Amino acid sequence: MHLELTRLLRASLAAAALIAAASCTSARNGAAVGASTTPSTTPAATSPRFVLPPPEASTTLPLAGAPARSTIAAVGTDGPSTDAPRTSTAVAATTAASTAATTATPSGPATGPSATTRPAPATTRVQPAAGPAGSCAQTNGMMTTPSGRHVLLRAGDLSGPSPVIVVIHGYTGTPTGIETYAQLTSAANAAGIAVAYPEGSPTTSGGGFGWSTGAGIFATAGTDDIAALAEMIATITATGCIDPARMVLTGESNGGAMALEAACSAELAGRFREVVLVNPAVDDTVVGRCATAPVPTPLTVVAGLLDRTVPYAGGRPPLLAQREWFARAAAQLNQCASVDAGQALDAHVVRTAGTGCAACTELLTIDDGTHTWPGTSRGVAGLVPGSFDLDAPLLARTASATPGCITTG
Repeated sequence: MHLELTRLLRASLAAAALIAAASCTSARNGAAVGASTTPSTTPAATSPRFVLPPPEASTTLPLAGAPARSTIAAVGTDGPSTDAPRTSTAVAATTAASTAATTATPSGPATGPSATTRPAPATTRVQPAAGPAGSCAQTNGMMTTPSGRHVLLRAGDLSGPSPVIVVIHGYTGTPTGIETYAQLTSAANAAGIAVAYPEGSPTTSGGGFGWSTGAGIFATAGTDDIAALAEMIATITATGCIDPARMVLTGESNGGAMALEAACSAELAGRFREVVLVNPAVDDTVVGRCATAPVPTPLTVVAGLLDRTVPYAGGRPPLLAQREWFARAAAQLNQCASVDAGQALDAHVVRTAGTGCAACTELLTIDDGTHTWPGTSRGVAGLVPGSFDLDAPLLARTASATPGCITTG
């Protein structure tokens, strides 16, 4: 009797084990089926593509359509904005009309969440001229010019004369501020490129520095900042860590206007492989400095449609619409016969090019660009940077053996 009960108990346990195993297998299969048939609610990460167009396209090309994207509301000091990112077709429509009419745009910066962190651009390291290892380490900091002005030089572990990007901050900005928001230093040094951040003259408001461009807004006055910039360039060149023949000049807002004036000045004309202007604050006085520009220079202008500080289409006198002053500068600095209607590079960017120019000349209109350096992980004053990654082509152009615009390889 005892043996029979034992056999029955073992049989029951075995049956229970088989049922449990079958139940687990069914649950696993069900989970697998659910995972394969239930759509994910998390959108796949995407990055804007950057298509290189033929250099100096001289004909008006049809614009490619772009898929609709979600609306990103920009919030400024004057309350919520109805501005939303536009597709490249909408960008083209805006650029075509900007010289004929202006749109009144409220002042004040837009704010919003920071963009996600992006990886450093992959750029082949530039080999400098021969020099002892680490010989430029002492230049990794603020330098003082003979007249007492300052320039922040980031040469890292560079060992000899290297290409350099000179980055000019905007109004009320600082060298360390623009370094933070442009996010160029680490990637540039890793690629064998030095970065210099000049310091402007104090603003009357007592906050930060600016540049004496002669503009009626967003500018300081009473200093010869062209001479000061020339002295800063001489100071960093004297370290032996900078190759003055491989220098790219860029600036943002008031600093962009300063960079344009430097390219058109008798003192600094011809010194730069290219000039890149980001949301430049340009009026008649600034662009007028280029009327007697002595040396054509490759010119790239990057401007955002959502910029409410320096509005793309104008509407904040005395600043000019970006396309309006660009067409004038193209004719004066680079002897362009005209500018074309624009060609879509991707869903976010339209490239307007000068035609018949003595040097490459282009305006890149960013449909979701705001008044901050585009493509980085954070914007000044909480602004959401535009999706166009400026740093990667800027570094590639600086490392290139030949001058040119940032979209021309």
